[in-house]
Amino acid sequence: MSSYRRFEVQVINDVTTLHLADARLLDPITIREVTDELLAYAENERPNRLVVNFGQVKVCGSEIMGAMIRLKKRVDSGGGLLKLCGMSEFVREGYKIAGLDGTLLTIYDSHADAVNAF
Repeated sequence: MSSYRRFEVQVINDVTTLHLADARLLDPITIREVTDELLAYAENERPNRLVVNFGQVKVCGSEIMGAMIRLKKRVDSGGGLLKLCGMSEFVREGYKIAGLDGTLLTIYDSHADAVNAF
């Protein structure tokens, strides 16, 4: 059982998926907790193939983009790969506007697409 509060961990074959649990990632405390837990997971577990699933997230602050960039750097430093998936159109539009979608971060429509892209 996962000791993380802000996401559920799913490992199938050699792909780890972190399913974000919060529908709203806006307040500073929640954002800090999500960021801290994601970075701790990446540091402790050193996943080679990591997917972060935004399927439950309806709205999030731009600080989450910074958290994903930090997570990517942490995963990359361990030789792993990070993919994001399941974003609502509203959330994904923020990543597009920031110039992150398809450049620094790889975002897929579905979890299956992200997993198959490895």
